[in-house]
Amino acid sequence: MSGGSLGRRTAPLGIALLLAAGAVFATATTPDDVALTSTFASGAAPGEIGEGRTFAVRLDGVRVADAVAGPLWTGETSGAWVVAEVTAEARANPGGVTGALLLGDLRFQASPRPPGLSIASSPLQPGLPESGALVFEVPLEALEAHGAGARIAVSGRSDPRLDSSIEIPVDLSAVDRERRVELAEPERSGW
Repeated sequence: MSGGSLGRRTAPLGIALLLAAGAVFATATTPDDVALTSTFASGAAPGEIGEGRTFAVRLDGVRVADAVAGPLWTGETSGAWVVAEVTAEARANPGGVTGALLLGDLRFQASPRPPGLSIASSPLQPGLPESGALVFEVPLEALEAHGAGARIAVSGRSDPRLDSSIEIPVDLSAVDRERRVELAEPERSGW
């Protein structure tokens, strides 16, 4: 048997092994569906301006209460209300913001229940910061179990997949619980 004939017989085997290794590598490095559609999250500290693709936001304060109220509405709960006081503005085009409270693996969307009293219901304009509240209704058990490592996630739309989100850490276990927080309509402000 000559060396040339052995090489012709082993070449297909070598190519098959190389293709199999390439397939294993491609499978191992391809992101799953969750990673392919996840949010582009960046962080900001409380009091610091975080910039997303379509908005900028700053967390000005956070409160925890048994009830929240406005001029024509009162919200009571068997859990707790978390009120995130934020200042936000649209970037290049008019838009808005909404938020989620992240407690461990749990995600609580900002409540639409305080009618007209949430910054999520207020259209934002470029260059005109507006201050208002994002309000979250949460079970006491979740707040007590995960409040120390909570995060407020602000985004430009309610489904932030494939878009930016600013995550701001807050220690809700260090916030005194109030009986009632009065909410006001969002208003123009400054940074």
